[in-house]
Amino acid sequence: MFKRSIAVVLLTSLWCSSHAADWQPYPADLPRFDYSGDKLAANWAVLQRATVQQYPSAEWVGQQLANAKLCEATLAAVKADAELAATAPDNCTELDAQALAERLQQAWRDYFSGDYQRSVQAAEALGPIGYAVGGYGRIAYGQVLAGSPEDKRAVLEQAIDNADAYDALDPGQAWPLFISAYAMGRIMEDLSLTAALATGYNGEMKKRLETLTAKYPAHTKGWANYGGYNGGVIDKSGRLLAKLTYGATPEKMELGFSKGLAIKPLVPSNYVEYAIALKRVYGKKEQDKARSYLEQAAAYTPLEAEEALEVRRAQQMLAE
Repeated sequence: MFKRSIAVVLLTSLWCSSHAADWQPYPADLPRFDYSGDKLAANWAVLQRATVQQYPSAEWVGQQLANAKLCEATLAAVKADAELAATAPDNCTELDAQALAERLQQAWRDYFSGDYQRSVQAAEALGPIGYAVGGYGRIAYGQVLAGSPEDKRAVLEQAIDNADAYDALDPGQAWPLFISAYAMGRIMEDLSLTAALATGYNGEMKKRLETLTAKYPAHTKGWANYGGYNGGVIDKSGRLLAKLTYGATPEKMELGFSKGLAIKPLVPSNYVEYAIALKRVYGKKEQDKARSYLEQAAAYTPLEAEEALEVRRAQQMLAE
């Protein structure tokens, strides 16, 4: 179900990036962020503290292109892009790693500033080596800013396709496991139990999160997503069915968030997701605990656009 051909995924991604309607903008009343020039590299460790994502240096791009399949996929994407095709070499080994790195770095700057459409389009034009920043842009936008449920699902399904396309070329990396699992969860939470099961995502999401947290124990958001998965299954199917059929329990929900929250410094989305999971699993019994986590998230000073959106979400949930 999740193994579409690389060519189909690449062409679909290119078409979606270039033909998508304008995305909703980052809210004008939220903080602005500037990671121009050397500021991106200087702040990379803290900006990516929750995802263990590597900095897209020319050296990193060179390592990506050393994978023959990734190299060929990158060249195919560059040749298919109207802007980049004019300077595309004949052989993928002649691709300019420095130029590609600079484009990816700018895509990350746009991501951190909240210009998600620009970030996604620029990154995905490079094919699979751009799918990481493209994926993060898609899930940030789809979760909070998408204009309709249909737009949200389309944006997130493309993130899943792209993550699977990359994983087929370079298996086992952290970001495809996280991006695909997160997108699956955000799609399923909007559906009834029957409709959510019909997507086929439930088992895949669980498997990917278990793989992610075992292989990358420092992936804070991976742990929180694992906790959220268990909370979501319990919410939709009830405790008994959740345990017997899917192996989801309150203890596993708590384990995921305790592991994620133990990794410092604070990531506001983890606190928001924990509050949501507490409500789903315990209802009003843990409302004071849920409120305390929302208050911590709401008081956080964000470092980039997605964090600012999560802070606003926490503030809105407290108001409601």
